[in-house]
Amino acid sequence: VKSEIDATEVNVKRDNLIQIFLKGTEVDKYIASHLYGKETRMKQIENGESMGEMTLLDNFQLDNTFTHKIRLLHEMQLNQSKLIVDDEGGSRRTKKLNAFETYVALIKGYCALMILVLPKSFESGGYLFSPIVLVLSALVQMISATKLVRTGLHLGLTSYSLIALKTLGTRGKQLLDLMIATTQFSFSLSLVTYITQSWKIIALSVFGLDVHIWSIILMMILVPIAWVRNISKFSFTFLMGNLLILATLVTVVIVLSVKLYDRGGSLGNNLLALNSSQCMSMVGFSCYTFEGIGVVMPIMSACECPEKFERILFYAFATLTLIYILFSDFCYLVLGDELKKTFITQELDQKSKIVVVLQLFMSLNLICSYAIMIYPTNNILEDYLLRSLKPKGSPATAQYQKAQSLRHLLQNLSRTVVCFLATYLAIELSDKLDKFLAILGALLCAPLAILYPSLMHLKTLARTRGEKLEDIFFIALSLMVLV
Repeated sequence: VKSEIDATEVNVKRDNLIQIFLKGTEVDKYIASHLYGKETRMKQIENGESMGEMTLLDNFQLDNTFTHKIRLLHEMQLNQSKLIVDDEGGSRRTKKLNAFETYVALIKGYCALMILVLPKSFESGGYLFSPIVLVLSALVQMISATKLVRTGLHLGLTSYSLIALKTLGTRGKQLLDLMIATTQFSFSLSLVTYITQSWKIIALSVFGLDVHIWSIILMMILVPIAWVRNISKFSFTFLMGNLLILATLVTVVIVLSVKLYDRGGSLGNNLLALNSSQCMSMVGFSCYTFEGIGVVMPIMSACECPEKFERILFYAFATLTLIYILFSDFCYLVLGDELKKTFITQELDQKSKIVVVLQLFMSLNLICSYAIMIYPTNNILEDYLLRSLKPKGSPATAQYQKAQSLRHLLQNLSRTVVCFLATYLAIELSDKLDKFLAILGALLCAPLAILYPSLMHLKTLARTRGEKLEDIFFIALSLMVLV
């Protein structure tokens, strides 16, 4: 009887965990279409009716603590729903996330393809220097993310761009939009590089075909995907992507463990605790590794216990940092100077059926996630370039429909050019992707994830001398990384 009870408890716990993970798919749809936040104020629902656009914290005193403000905000919400306006102008209720579900959503939002490039960056930095840099980067970016959340809640805004507009003015918003667009474009660049390299290696190792048209084929696939307007249809890629990354990490660890065992526990050759000649590239890449600030505001908006959000964010960052360090250091210590490829999966036996299947599924998922990844870039470009072409008047008029058709045509043309540029750069930078992303991490991700949140917090919420000095230190640190 006891064994049956124990088995039942195990099954219940397993089913609950699965349900928690899968429940986030509705929130994934919300996050997918709200990266960096929608440019609208928070909308609360009370007794089933919209309260309209409002600043939630206008009546709060600045000397109140952040936790107290959050609790007051939480008490104002009579139910646990938020009105979400989709791209078609409709609305739907999305059930909010509890503390653990928020933690899982943050893990899913921050964990990305970059973990497969991280072992090569550890080789550039050294097995001791790289973990130290990664921990410091995670700590600084986590604190910066909380500064963004606090500022957004104080202003009643969930859009990163609107927070910048409110605190830094039009020029500040425009520069932020440029950074967001370029950063998201670089994400798509790593996506295209991984897919083309995987296809090329699989074709050569499995079929003996040495062809160079994969980039063209991929571009022909990605272009119509980029034309899709309702990107929430691709939100399933969040869940699939994390599962595939997890499967890939497990496979890599098993393969390298077998290799280590076969060598009698002997580590790789020419291991360096500090690679003085290339260590600075690890500093830039560490900023890039944790660049997931675009999901912070949407997840915070979907959290039913915002007073716990900072603690949840800490646990999520701590978990990811531990996984990143253990995995990347293990790969570097086993392979040593044999670690030459950009993606760790390219160091595996490319004729293995498991490796081939994993890379094919990963490629398929990345193709589907392209629309979400490139959406902020396309959205910002089209907003600035096609702003004057927005249709005016009644949608029923022929003039409106003609203007709408022209705008859609130019949007598709812009998205095609962006896709072509990503494909071209993926070909040119495929062997130096880790170095290129390290540069982008220093130039774009550090200001985006550290400088801007600290600067906005300094202008809006910093009241004590300690708070001001902390913000100034973070701003200076971001500029140092930039230089």
